[in-house]
Amino acid sequence: MAVIKTTNKEIIDQLQAKLTLQIGKRFTQQEIVDLCIEFAQDNFDELIIRASNMPKLTPQLAEEIINEIEKFDEVPYDLSLSSANEIDKDIYCM
Repeated sequence: MAVIKTTNKEIIDQLQAKLTLQIGKRFTQQEIVDLCIEFAQDNFDELIIRASNMPKLTPQLAEEIINEIEKFDEVPYDLSLSSANEIDKDIYCM
């Protein structure tokens, strides 16, 4: 089983509560994620539309990120967490 990190923990909790109320059965978060994956597979065209609206990593942005990483190599003991977090957001579109 893979570990998946999400920024939408609250939404999963809400789905869990709504499903429990509507169906009368408590679903685990793993079961909810599995259902969502199946739903996305069945509604792939809608998934493509939603995914198309997400930010994309362009070659220019990738070069900027690489340049920032090279700065870290110059000063290995003074890594700024805010800079590292910004780079992560750009890379992973968080």
